[in-house]
Amino acid sequence: MRKQNFFEGYFKVNVQVLDILLPEGIPRNAFVTFEGEPGTGKGLIIREIAYKAVKRGENVVFVCIEDTPVSYIQKFSSMMWNVLPYIEKGLLVFIDCFSFQLRKRFEKSVIHKCISQINYSEKIKNKIVQVDDPRNIEKILYEIESMCEGKEMLGKGLVVIDSLTELMSYLNKDILMHNLKLLRARICKERCIPVFSTLELGMYNEFRNALEGLSDGIIDLRFDPGAMNLGILIRQVRVRRMGGVSHKPYWLTVEIKKGEGVVFSRDSLKKMKEELSELMGK
Repeated sequence: MRKQNFFEGYFKVNVQVLDILLPEGIPRNAFVTFEGEPGTGKGLIIREIAYKAVKRGENVVFVCIEDTPVSYIQKFSSMMWNVLPYIEKGLLVFIDCFSFQLRKRFEKSVIHKCISQINYSEKIKNKIVQVDDPRNIEKILYEIESMCEGKEMLGKGLVVIDSLTELMSYLNKDILMHNLKLLRARICKERCIPVFSTLELGMYNEFRNALEGLSDGIIDLRFDPGAMNLGILIRQVRVRRMGGVSHKPYWLTVEIKKGEGVVFSRDSLKKMKEELSELMGK
């Protein structure tokens, strides 16, 4: 594999399905939104992007809005992606916009016991920045900028936000859009650091329309409509838009493989039909 130059205008994310759909790679100054229904794999695919980035030595700032940093670490681990060494090295850092909901009860909470039992606390406590109230969107933007500045991220590294749907539940659309424009300008365009975010379909459609106008890239995830008619859920991925580079204009069927991630699958429907036949025959 050709060694990537961090100061090129584009880069490969090393996620198989995206590298197929985007043969030239993704622009380093892009704000990219992954859209789809619940369960289509938005969160998984951005975690894979983050994991592949730290593996090749790039810094990742992971903004946790839907869940705690410990829960995200467990989600990485469930795919056989051990991110603890990269956290210890400081390559993967978290901005925690979720745990404010647990703060007052943290010492008595189940999550605190979980952290103590698996000894995450010592390994990650200095790699997490707490945001006391995610409604203070300016604070989140400040922490992202500070992280990128402190890690000397310029033309390298990336920012992940999971998810904008959850953030929208706290904020007025116009305030959120104003700050996302600032984020895109200061992080993507000024520093050439790509931002990857997720958005759930079916909610906040007015915000979605505005976000799609802002985004440099839009990647759609769905369940195959034909397979759904048979009662089978098969995931598909498509690049709807990616400014500055060419892309393949079709849906790719994918499956999730532990240790690998989101991979192209030619025969998902056939395999699932065989599994169903086997189950029905028992």
